[in-house]
Amino acid sequence: LPVGTPIPLAGVLRRSCDHIRAGACEQSRKRQYQRPPTSFLRTEMPIIISASFLLRFICAGAFIFCVHCGTNVNRLRGIPLNSKFLYKEGEDFTCLDGSLTIAFDWVNDDYCDCPDGSDEPGTSACPRGSFHCPNLGAAAMNIPSSRVNDMICDCCDGSDEWAGHVKCPNLCEELGRRLKAEREQKVALHREGHATRLKMAEEAKKQKQEKQQALEKLEAQLSELSAPLEEAKGKMDEAVRLENEAKNAETAAWEEARKAEKEAERKKKAEAAFEDLDTNKDNMITIEELQARLEFDDNSDGIVTVEEAMAKSAFTFQFTEVNADVFVNEVWERIEYKYKPPVAADDEQQNAQQEAQYKPVDSYESPSDDKESDSVSEGSPEVPEEAESDAENVLPKPLHEEPTTSALPEESTASPEKKSSDADESREPRYTWPARERRYSQSAEEHLTFSNETQALMHAADEARSKYQEILENKSTIEHDIREIKALLSIDFGPDFALLPLYKECFEVKDSQYTYKLCLFDEAFQISLNDGHKISLGRWGKWVDSSSAVVRKQLYENGQTCWNGPTRTTTVVMECGSDNSLRSATEPSMCEYLLTFQTPAACEPPDSLHPEHEL
Repeated sequence: LPVGTPIPLAGVLRRSCDHIRAGACEQSRKRQYQRPPTSFLRTEMPIIISASFLLRFICAGAFIFCVHCGTNVNRLRGIPLNSKFLYKEGEDFTCLDGSLTIAFDWVNDDYCDCPDGSDEPGTSACPRGSFHCPNLGAAAMNIPSSRVNDMICDCCDGSDEWAGHVKCPNLCEELGRRLKAEREQKVALHREGHATRLKMAEEAKKQKQEKQQALEKLEAQLSELSAPLEEAKGKMDEAVRLENEAKNAETAAWEEARKAEKEAERKKKAEAAFEDLDTNKDNMITIEELQARLEFDDNSDGIVTVEEAMAKSAFTFQFTEVNADVFVNEVWERIEYKYKPPVAADDEQQNAQQEAQYKPVDSYESPSDDKESDSVSEGSPEVPEEAESDAENVLPKPLHEEPTTSALPEESTASPEKKSSDADESREPRYTWPARERRYSQSAEEHLTFSNETQALMHAADEARSKYQEILENKSTIEHDIREIKALLSIDFGPDFALLPLYKECFEVKDSQYTYKLCLFDEAFQISLNDGHKISLGRWGKWVDSSSAVVRKQLYENGQTCWNGPTRTTTVVMECGSDNSLRSATEPSMCEYLLTFQTPAACEPPDSLHPEHEL
């Protein structure tokens, strides 16, 4: 057919050719097999032979004409070569989705019959159709059929504008040169990268063998440690038992001696206090004798009442005096923290120095009186922290806590200075901090020194513990190494393990706000350039396309949870490159990150690269 002949007209001509050929042949067959009468054979045979020959000639000519028509149209407009077998002229056409079968005349008749648009690959009749651009010399491509004859050149060969409404120049040759250069560059990159990949795979194979050998060796060492560990534990347990028995025996004896020493010291102090408080030396202490001691004046009113004296002792209204035994065993522990022993003459100088530092307190004013309160605070003693700590840790607590301040009697009208002076004359200062220590003797607080035999047992136990601990730590280290190697060997490092040498190696890339850090087969991070805050974007999960011949895409999951959102995940797309580097980082959607990693491990063999155009 002439170039540019519309497809429907070409179809009509081809069908006419088929009808002529079919009719002529059928007529010839009928004439050939029809048996004529004898008279007819004699008179009409030459004419019949001539007519038959003529019909055969016409049929053969029609056939040759139709063959010539087919060679000019190699394939149906709008279909790729690999789909040519689906469109067979002279046979009914079945829609590619199997929904409908139509006559082949209805294909590319500018009317959409198939729901999937497969009957109109060369027209714009079907909205869901697809038009194939052959683009000979460049890369073939498919475009939506709605772009066919829209007066815009989409195919580089202009085949999408076959109606001639616009003249499209053929740019496929120029585009093909560009594609060829890009392809050659890509092939060179893959050739170089694939060579590096083979080296990485060889190194990975070597490392894998070394890890497997190390695993076998470690497992053997772990098995060999069982017996020494049990033996060391048994020796340690026995040594510790002997050590504890010896230490417990000596400690019990020491504590008993210390207890006796404390009791003797306590009794000595109590007897001295009894002798001091027994002013009439009748070997009995009465309430009146306690009332004579102002240290038992709890409310600091200058008078020790019967109630105050009885509260500090075992006295009752029926039992108003105690002997030395009752005082030592029952009364002393109640009044020890209040009792002030007499100060020895040789301590006068030290007491004077301490009194200069710690002023006495004669009385406490009412909190409601501002002036009196000010005068009291000026004369209040500043008790050192060390002394307070000693008092809290050593001195016994009173059975009934008394208030530290109380109001002065209402009938007292003397000035604060006068009252302080009177108090100084009537009694000694309340806090003088004498040189005596209200604690047990220093000898009782000395550390226990064990005997040589016990110390030898302690030394033996320490050595046994050290030996056992050494073996135990060695066992823990071996177990840790075994877990690490097994975890490494269980990871899919790609088809040829080429990424094994990069295990847990970290790479970084920066944008305007963050540093993105990828530690392969471990974890991905986002680090703020402002304050260094680090966020986990996910830990190693799996390959997304493990069926590929080369590594392609990784998924890192269960990162830090987004605010009011899901946990962060990161997809790592691997591209062929001459080196290993992290190229880019984006966040296509909330809490989902995309990293591009360049590595030779993603390079295919050059001969496996498929051409991007059909020949």
